[in-house]
Amino acid sequence: MEHKLLPFEREYKTIDAMLDSQVAPAELGPRAFVANMVGTVADSNQIKKVYSFVDENPLIKKDVAKRMGVSVSELDSILMKGKDAEKGSDDFNAMVKVWNAEAQETYGKGMLKFDLYQDVHGVVQRIRQSGHKIALFSSASVDGLKSAFKASTIHGFINRFFSSEDVGGKYEPGSYQKIAHDLGVSIGDMIYVSEDERESAQQLQVEE
Repeated sequence: MEHKLLPFEREYKTIDAMLDSQVAPAELGPRAFVANMVGTVADSNQIKKVYSFVDENPLIKKDVAKRMGVSVSELDSILMKGKDAEKGSDDFNAMVKVWNAEAQETYGKGMLKFDLYQDVHGVVQRIRQSGHKIALFSSASVDGLKSAFKASTIHGFINRFFSSEDVGGKYEPGSYQKIAHDLGVSIGDMIYVSEDERESAQQLQVEE
């Protein structure tokens, strides 16, 4: 079966337009849609605003450091090292762990709203109404993702959250096979939507 991938650039088309020809009744088309978070369903400002909010609120910052078992100065050091690190590197993954903790302390406690791209809610609703499954795949932890999307308008439509901590890195073909397996579909019945062509290309390398 042909693999399906939909890399795209936000400035050229909306996710709704991109998926328009892909959303059909489940018995006629793909049975699972999996999306990357940053750049696909929300912009990077949703990540940055958590860091900024916590940095501006010392008491919350202390709670985050306590949750992680580090000092506030160690927290700052992790963020400084991670901000320019390559995705998947140790410094990047350490920074993501900080975001996970911050997401739970902010989004998870209703302090912030997780804003999506304007077109996302409608297309997610349409995908679910067509009988397909929807999942998110991110470098963030499952707990961090659940906290963020609990503060969004599409939380109730998402079947599963997947983290690279659990299924493998985004540049590893086997990660997408694990996601398909856990969703109960073949890799050929899964569409992965990402703005990162390196991520999307990994799905093509997986054998049926």
